[in-house]
Amino acid sequence: AAARAARRVGSNFNLTGSADIAGAGDVYFNSGTINLAGTYNIGGATSFSGGIANFNAPITSLGSGALTFSGGTANFNSNAVTVSALNLSSGTLGGTADLSTSGLFTLSGGPLSGSGAINANGGIDLSSDGHSLMGRGLRNAAGQTANLHGAGSSLNFGNWRTFS
Repeated sequence: AAARAARRVGSNFNLTGSADIAGAGDVYFNSGTINLAGTYNIGGATSFSGGIANFNAPITSLGSGALTFSGGTANFNSNAVTVSALNLSSGTLGGTADLSTSGLFTLSGGPLSGSGAINANGGIDLSSDGHSLMGRGLRNAAGQTANLHGAGSSLNFGNWRTFS
């Protein structure tokens, strides 16, 4: 099988409405600031390790793999999006749009900001200490497990809900 192409985004860009990011490969946001006003539709994986990415136009797909944060900031300000899993070990997930996971949401570092909710339809695993929701709702689907562990895990601000 052929390897997927990878695109590393490491500069400042303002992409207009006619500038789409699409393809079967992986996209890595690692530095700079990118403002996306065109459609985002990735078949591979999307990950953040640095910089700031502002998604201000429709997102068709963030990829087939887990959405992964090891640094940086991503602000989802367009439509509600579903990913297979969400792993946040560092960095900030923000914006006004809802983000849903069909698999596990793992949070071991970094704040959740903005007004959009996170719908964890595959359960939640929170480790480490002092997670901040900063106004963002965190919803655990009915029948799913939410594990909170670590040295004095706590949630500051935001809303914690379980829905049926």
